[in-house]
Amino acid sequence: MTYLTAIFLAAALLVGIWDLRAPPSRLRGWLIVAATVVVFGLLYLLIGFPRPGAASFGASPLLVCGLMFIAVILGVVASYVYELKTTFSWPELLRPVVTAPIILLPLLGSINSTSDVSTMQVVFLCLVSFQNGFFWKIVLQKSATAMAEPKRKAGTARP
Repeated sequence: MTYLTAIFLAAALLVGIWDLRAPPSRLRGWLIVAATVVVFGLLYLLIGFPRPGAASFGASPLLVCGLMFIAVILGVVASYVYELKTTFSWPELLRPVVTAPIILLPLLGSINSTSDVSTMQVVFLCLVSFQNGFFWKIVLQKSATAMAEPKRKAGTARP
């Protein structure tokens, strides 16, 4: 697993460096390089990557919530940059970033508040949080549909 992770990190770094050579995709290239460095750094700090099993610790639920929130925001920003077709606009970026707490709410139920969370749980929760942030439009649409469904059923039921 360690080798596979290292291969994917190296591939992401190469894609980012490749994007740096052309002016239209330089911003995307820098973001890919920065994200790869951040992921490598987090893996190194959390589990001692690239040495398998070198470090392990239990994280408090509050720390995990903070890391998940950061991962959601990074996912939203990555989605914005990925779908960027015109020039960069702060208001257009901040609009989805404001939804980050709403996107995070369904994931917070997966954290056990009574005990420490293992390192691998932290990594997977952060990856799922990033994914939910990246697909923020779909997550919000599904949440709205799920909230509207009980109202429809309640409105159609007759005593």
